[in-house]
Amino acid sequence: MLSFNESGKYNYRNRTGDDFREIVTHAFNSADNEFSFIAKTGESVVAPYGDAQRLIEAYNRQPKGRVTKEKINIIRKLERFAVSLYPWEIETLGGAINNLDDTGVKVLDQRQYSDDIGVVYNLDPSDYII
Repeated sequence: MLSFNESGKYNYRNRTGDDFREIVTHAFNSADNEFSFIAKTGESVVAPYGDAQRLIEAYNRQPKGRVTKEKINIIRKLERFAVSLYPWEIETLGGAINNLDDTGVKVLDQRQYSDDIGVVYNLDPSDYII
């Protein structure tokens, strides 16, 4: 897909009846879909920095059990504050990750995030007892 791509040129000829005359024959999109140098196993979690906490509070003030335009707008804005965590990181954080209502959006507890170092993994579990 990223060299001479003879199969791509052959498929083009079969579809159109003409020879492929372009210089670049790379199938970048197909290669991206088929191969990955870094495993795409991360899961997005909203980290409480910047305006994220204000947006979460605004979301929680919206009517429960209903999808509104405002809720959708807030969720889109929260995407800017998402960090990608590997499964082992999510497991390590355990109860420090909660769902935002019934949206499927995961939110990291404020105590597990530092503006200086990012996600903090080494809190004592007794910190979660109320």
